[in-house]
Amino acid sequence: MAYHQIRGNENLVAKLETITKSENVHHAYIFEGPLNSDKTGIAVSFAQALLCKKSPGTGCGVCPTCRMIESGNHIDIIRVKAGASKNSSVQSVRDNDIENLISRLNTKPYEADRNIAVIEDADTMSRKAANRLLKTLEEPPLGTVIMILSENITDLPVTIRSRCVHLRVLADDAKQNDLAEKTAGFVDLLTSRGSYISLKRTIEKIGKDRDKAFIFLDSLEDEYRKRLLDMDSSIKKEVIFKAVDEIEKTRKKIKGNVTVQYALKALTLNLGG
Repeated sequence: MAYHQIRGNENLVAKLETITKSENVHHAYIFEGPLNSDKTGIAVSFAQALLCKKSPGTGCGVCPTCRMIESGNHIDIIRVKAGASKNSSVQSVRDNDIENLISRLNTKPYEADRNIAVIEDADTMSRKAANRLLKTLEEPPLGTVIMILSENITDLPVTIRSRCVHLRVLADDAKQNDLAEKTAGFVDLLTSRGSYISLKRTIEKIGKDRDKAFIFLDSLEDEYRKRLLDMDSSIKKEVIFKAVDEIEKTRKKIKGNVTVQYALKALTLNLGG
């Protein structure tokens, strides 16, 4: 997917195009965005723009290089994502995943003029994996570009964040607009001390789906931040700060295998439902 095919992230695309057309490409980027944002697609487009010979700086999307990148078959692009170990069902990016990645980055590229690493689900990296990656971020092999995909940048160690350029990926417009309406109504009910039954219905629609829960929490947090920026007089700043803090705690609870329904019900009660 070339830059011109990306929809809903025009500002980010413009920034990436400036980066790829310049000679000032940083060695590491964090692409942060909610679960329903296409972080992987953006990373693939960035890689195409960096390696495409037909349309350098933008990527054509149709040449052999771009097609190999799109299909995940380019030899100089190393991708890592979370997986479960034999003894656990918890998905994470493990130490040996990063160790293998770094080993490959320390070899010369085979076809392109640089190696590119894409680390998906970076929020799930073990501490050992994060520390191993940090060493490479501090002294990256020449020409290397590392893309770290994260749902929430605060889940990454500060030492890693400080060595990367931070880029925000927005969610799909249509889905995000529909979800924004629902979360806005949810916040209105909380603010007006509305019926818990109505709040409960929203929670029940999410069911036990962890992915839906994370998307809902992202949208809910965005709604509170929006009201803070809009200086919504119906909600005190202290209430908004508390709400964002509770949302972050709820996200961590679900990641720690607390059931979705229990975590969301507790959140609703803590926010005043």
